[in-house]
Amino acid sequence: MHYCRKLEALLPKLKLLSRQPPLCGVLDDGSTIAKAARELKLALTGAINENSVSDETIIQAADCLYDLNAVDVNIGAHICRAVEHRPGIYRYPLKGGILWSFHHAGKNSARRKKMIKSSSRATMETFIDALGELQGEEPRTVLLRPIMRNMAIVGQCHSFSVSAKARLEQAIMDAKEGLSNIMTRSSIILGYIVALKWLRVRNHIVATDAIQWLLAAISYQDVLTTAEVTKAISALQTWCVTCKGKPYKAIEILVYGLTQPPSLLMKSTPALVKFYIAATKVSRSNKEGKRSIGIITYDDDTDPSADHNAEEQQIAEAAAASSKQPKKVADIAALTVMLLTLCCSVINRFNARNLVLLYNAMSHHFLLDGLDIDRGNNFLRCIKLVSTEVCYTLQLDATAHATDSPLRPILYTEEDLGTIYRASMILSRAFDGLWCVTDLVEKLLIQRYGPQYKRVSVEPSESKINGNLPSSQQQ
Repeated sequence: MHYCRKLEALLPKLKLLSRQPPLCGVLDDGSTIAKAARELKLALTGAINENSVSDETIIQAADCLYDLNAVDVNIGAHICRAVEHRPGIYRYPLKGGILWSFHHAGKNSARRKKMIKSSSRATMETFIDALGELQGEEPRTVLLRPIMRNMAIVGQCHSFSVSAKARLEQAIMDAKEGLSNIMTRSSIILGYIVALKWLRVRNHIVATDAIQWLLAAISYQDVLTTAEVTKAISALQTWCVTCKGKPYKAIEILVYGLTQPPSLLMKSTPALVKFYIAATKVSRSNKEGKRSIGIITYDDDTDPSADHNAEEQQIAEAAAASSKQPKKVADIAALTVMLLTLCCSVINRFNARNLVLLYNAMSHHFLLDGLDIDRGNNFLRCIKLVSTEVCYTLQLDATAHATDSPLRPILYTEEDLGTIYRASMILSRAFDGLWCVTDLVEKLLIQRYGPQYKRVSVEPSESKINGNLPSSQQQ
């Protein structure tokens, strides 16, 4: 009973941790998550050996281990043996972490392989039935969410036939209207995209619809968090689709779709900045090691480098190449530059807080993505334009702070000024004309907070790149 009590005490904490990706990012210093997973494995193994654990607890523990990416052959074998002697679980199609455990530990067992196959087919039928119900009644998100999660696991455990995937694709297209009502206003779009990727659905129409729904969901500021948008972009980067017999990455469809961005996305500057921050976080973790070219190459009949008088017009023209499909798309590199271009095209609508987030994200984009400055002319124009806006806002802040009125507006806090200083120091490596920003913000820091700000560290500010405002600004 000792292990059972320990397991019941651990599960609520680890379930909370596994369902909050930002917490995992903060706590995972290389050992914290692994240590918690080891404790859960030891408690679960001991409780199974004592035969003192309930069916529901085994299911919850397996799901938690799956969410923490901690299922291995050893713990999977223990879970399999326990489940095979529990009719309450084994008589029904396996789901979630239980199915994933069978996948890890059942590769050499014909009986377990058969169970995986039958459970996967049953989950597929459940999904198709749920899609059919969407056509005749009010969409119910609460029922679809666990099905999407199971479909992502099923796609990793079992490879469906061409006919089965054709049935699924047809069911999705038939339920397009009902799915649209759900996906565009719910975070379930993330699970939907991940499921389609693992199921290896290659239908171009299905992928295009999913990406349009993702853009609509991102346009609503509070639907998806920055971590969820990052995960969705990562899934698109590895999702392969077929159009007219040629293979494409789904992220290429996303980049092309942004040549005509949704009007709601362009009106919501916080959502646009969040989208850009999420893309830079994916860019940082890109394993291909390719340097971003900082510019998108269009068909031969276009001239994206046309000379314009105003800097804003140059940026807007680069963003508004709406009818020109990119001939060469550098995946995530092209996406980050495209989003930065869109942000700059509406820079006059950014408030002071969003400018801080954008400016700091640009510094991370340059520092962590390894931009090729020799060819990144569009990126240099963006640096100049955003820096000009930041400098103007700093001057407004200095003017307001110089007044004696107790009702004077405070645009930037001490943390904001430090973030702007670090970002300007980093971006000055690409563009020499940023010393006006650096000198001005250093002067403001010294005037308000003392001479200790004579030298400020140039380390990236993680709280800002995550897209989170300090607690003092959450008002």
